[in-house]
Amino acid sequence: MDPKVLILRPGIEAGGGVNYYFNSLEKHMPSTIEYLYRGARYYPYRSGIIRELFRLIADYFCYILTICLKRYDLIHLNTTLDKRGVIRDTVYIIIAKLLFYKVVLYFRGWDKDFEQRIDQNKYRFFKKLLQKLNALICLSSDSKDCLRRWGYRGAIYNETTTVDIRLLKGLKIVDLCKKDFTSQEINILYLARLERDKGIYLVIDTFKELLVDYPHLKLHIAGTGTEQEQVRSYIQENLIGNTILYGYVKGADKVRLLMCCHIFFFPTWYKEGMPNAVLEAMAFGMPVVTRPVAGLSDIIIENQTGFLSTSLNASDYVTIFHRILAHPELLKDISAYNIQYAREAFYSNIVAQRILNIYNNLLS
Repeated sequence: MDPKVLILRPGIEAGGGVNYYFNSLEKHMPSTIEYLYRGARYYPYRSGIIRELFRLIADYFCYILTICLKRYDLIHLNTTLDKRGVIRDTVYIIIAKLLFYKVVLYFRGWDKDFEQRIDQNKYRFFKKLLQKLNALICLSSDSKDCLRRWGYRGAIYNETTTVDIRLLKGLKIVDLCKKDFTSQEINILYLARLERDKGIYLVIDTFKELLVDYPHLKLHIAGTGTEQEQVRSYIQENLIGNTILYGYVKGADKVRLLMCCHIFFFPTWYKEGMPNAVLEAMAFGMPVVTRPVAGLSDIIIENQTGFLSTSLNASDYVTIFHRILAHPELLKDISAYNIQYAREAFYSNIVAQRILNIYNNLLS
């Protein structure tokens, strides 16, 4: 019998990786899996404080009504380890436990600064509350070690985000392996929200320096965000050529972009979990240049799936690109490896089955 699970997820119009994740997995899940929307409906954009407060109260009320009127085997909560996430989702956990529900908590983002505050016993109530949960899911081995350090002794599952297999419909392995890394016209891709802490300006500054020695390089920037207009102005004011801004891309346009680009560049210092866009880039045969943030440190292995740097200086990334562009055969090997790795570990049908196995393990 399929488990009856209630999953709390962002509003249907909200952006971000959590919605992408559940949209990708939904068609692989049984009909017994139900969803309840909560949180900012148009994330990352928020209404005024008063409207957000009323929305939060309404979300709690709807949640209580739902789990009282229906009976589920399990409640699946998604959170970010930061002040906002911990305070908001503590209420959801307490309500579920008062009604004798089993709860699995999935950490979708992880703020290292907030982790240190918990280590300093500033949020002891949260560490105690964790012990009441039936299982935890996280996106990095570091997060798992941290949860153990806080005393959690239940099941902890180290998971990944996903690649929607609908993106790859009609494509064969041979199609994905056609990237030519010997070409002078190498295409670099940034595909994420346009936010400062996602590294967008670091990408642009690095690319500007690279153009001096590699005038045929192209930078493709896809995404929207609070920095969208500032990014456009920054490129124009600094006279940076060979740069294309797409805005939000999806469907066939997204596939074409992923097919034509060679290297994925994402020097983020945001409180990431494991960005879906990184996994998509790998599935389409791109080596990844990024920072060892959260789950990225587990899947990006130097010279095997990509390249890591802790730096926040453009000159250090220029050095990395000089090194890797001089070795197209290495990039080709990484490309082939990433295609197979993604196929085995990140496709949405594979991830959905792993999540269902977690549910069944908890309920058996």
